[in-house]
Amino acid sequence: MGGAVVFVGTRIPVSTLFENFKAGATIDEFLDWFPGSDRGQIEAVLNFLAGSEPQCAA
Repeated sequence: MGGAVVFVGTRIPVSTLFENFKAGATIDEFLDWFPGSDRGQIEAVLNFLAGSEPQCAA
């Protein structure tokens, strides 16, 4: 996939998930549209991103 980050065991680029989210898709729709995608991997990516955001000091 030319160096693109993909979901393990697939040829589905992680960027495709975000492109679909940007267009208004849900996780369930993504899972339907991309056979082989896995809810656990999607949630792991989202949790990773949520944990990597800079925290604002209050």
